[in-house]
Amino acid sequence: MGEAARRSRLAIATPLLAGLAVAATCLAAYAELAEDYALSPRVIAFDAKLGALILSWRTPSLTVLLSAATWSANTLTITALVLAAVAVLVWRCDYREALLVALIVASGTALGTIAKRVTERPRPPATASLVELPPSYAFPSGHTLAALLLWTVIAFVVLRVAREGWTKALAIAGGLLVVVLVGTSRVYLGVHWPSDVLASWFLGVGWLALTLGGFLTWERVVGPTAV
Repeated sequence: MGEAARRSRLAIATPLLAGLAVAATCLAAYAELAEDYALSPRVIAFDAKLGALILSWRTPSLTVLLSAATWSANTLTITALVLAAVAVLVWRCDYREALLVALIVASGTALGTIAKRVTERPRPPATASLVELPPSYAFPSGHTLAALLLWTVIAFVVLRVAREGWTKALAIAGGLLVVVLVGTSRVYLGVHWPSDVLASWFLGVGWLALTLGGFLTWERVVGPTAV
C-alpha cells in the first residue's frame, strides 16, 4: 500500500517535476546570456553576424510584414487578444483555461519587465533602426516574450478543448509561425540584438514549463470537477 501511494504521488507530481527540469535548464541558459552578452566573444560575434544577416534581408514588402508582426505583439494588441481569448473561454465555460491564459501572460510579461530593469542592456544604435527606439532596455525582448507566452498557452488550450485534429495542428503551426516572425521582426527593425530574442525564448519557455507543469499537477490534485 505504501509503495502504491508513493507511485500515485509521483504520478500526480510528474508534470510539475518535468516542468521544473525544463525551467531550470532554460533559466540557466537565460542567466548565462544575461551575464555574458557584453563580455563573451561568442555572444558578441553571434549578435554581429546574425544581426547583419537579418538586416541584409530588408525589402519594402518584408518590412511591411515584419512591422505587422511587431504590431501584433505590442502591449495593446496582446492585452486585446488576451481579453478576447478569456471572453471566449468563459463563454464556453472553460473557466480554468480562461484563468490560465490571463495568469500566464500577465505574470510572464511582468517577469520580463523586471528582467529588463535588472539587466539594463542598451538598445542597438538608432542609426540601424527602421522605427523609433523604445525607451525601455533591450534584454530580453518584451514583444518576443509576450508573443511566445500568449500563443503557446493558446495552443495548449486548443489542444485541450478542440476535437478536430486540423484545429490542433493549426494552433501549433500558427502559434509557432507568429512567435518566429515576432522575434525576427525585432532584430529586423533594428530595436533588438539577436541575443535579446534568444533570451526571451529561454525565459518564456522556462516560465511556461513551470506554470503549465504546476497547472497540470494542480488539476490532478483537485480533480476534474473543480473550477
